[in-house]
Amino acid sequence: MPLEILINSAYTNIVMGQHIRPDWEGALHHVMARGIDGRSIFNSTVDRSDMYQRLSQLVAETGTRIYAWVIMPNHLHLLIRTGIKPISTFMHRLLTGYAICYNRREDRKGYVFQGRFKSILVQEDEYFLQLVKYIHLNPLKAGIVNDYDSLERYNWSGHKSLLGVGITPWQDVNYVLSKFNILHSKPKLQYLKFIKEEMSDKETLKLIWGVALSSIRGSNRSPELSDARAMIAWICWKQIGLSKTDCARILNKCRSGASQAIDRGTLLA
Repeated sequence: MPLEILINSAYTNIVMGQHIRPDWEGALHHVMARGIDGRSIFNSTVDRSDMYQRLSQLVAETGTRIYAWVIMPNHLHLLIRTGIKPISTFMHRLLTGYAICYNRREDRKGYVFQGRFKSILVQEDEYFLQLVKYIHLNPLKAGIVNDYDSLERYNWSGHKSLLGVGITPWQDVNYVLSKFNILHSKPKLQYLKFIKEEMSDKETLKLIWGVALSSIRGSNRSPELSDARAMIAWICWKQIGLSKTDCARILNKCRSGASQAIDRGTLLA
């Protein structure tokens, strides 16, 4: 079926059952980090400002370039290009530093993020602009803002900067807008028009989970694959409208296994 072909054609970082992070200076990544058990970890302006400032500092120190970003209540997305330091170093410093300060503010102990961050190596020509769109539409898709006008006022993403109604000094706005500047003299307006063109659920699925179908349908229970199965099951059932029986067939699971994956996906979504 088309969904199977879609998943199978997506690029993958999973090799022989181990999660590999191919990386080099100039590599482009879509990076995601979620709160443990799906809980909110960016609850206040203080929390979000903390993450914002850490991004600013690390971009300057590592030469990493950020093209799109969003801080949501329970997760964050980044579209970034590796600088002089590996992406693993960048993210380790970012997440560990934030977790220490967050626990101190909340007077708690333990993990803040759900395992290691997830990163997908991006094929720039095909996916760059689609990922910019996907990342910056997160607040609207999640119902945090109600419309595109409200999205322009959302302070915790790179969308405002691309429209010129806000400034994020560490975001490479010019590079993103240059993608619209080849045929058009008003790249900001072209970007806004592009943002408003709807993405299908299948396009969204392809961007979020770059995992081979054979890995999804296999028996490996690594955290990365378990999360990927769960989100694919949830999207197939909740957003695309497939039955749990169809979800089970796609995942190569029994119906109860598919139901468990959907329940887990609900927590992660």
